[in-house]
Amino acid sequence: MVVVIECVAEIKWKTDGGSPDRPIVDGSEREDGEWTYGRPILTMMITNHSVQMNEFQRAISWKIDAEEVGGSS
Repeated sequence: MVVVIECVAEIKWKTDGGSPDRPIVDGSEREDGEWTYGRPILTMMITNHSVQMNEFQRAISWKIDAEEVGGSS
């Protein structure tokens, strides 16, 4: 399955003359001196997933493994 993920982690690029190598989540850009930061948008293919449930604690945990399939912008 292919999904689009808006990352929590930021990437950075030079403010003067630089540009991000991936699309950036709207409203996530910020400047700090000579660097601009933003959260990338990635097109990913899910390669594996797992779900674990603990009925007595009413807890569910999950994990996905994904590989980037979209190209740079």
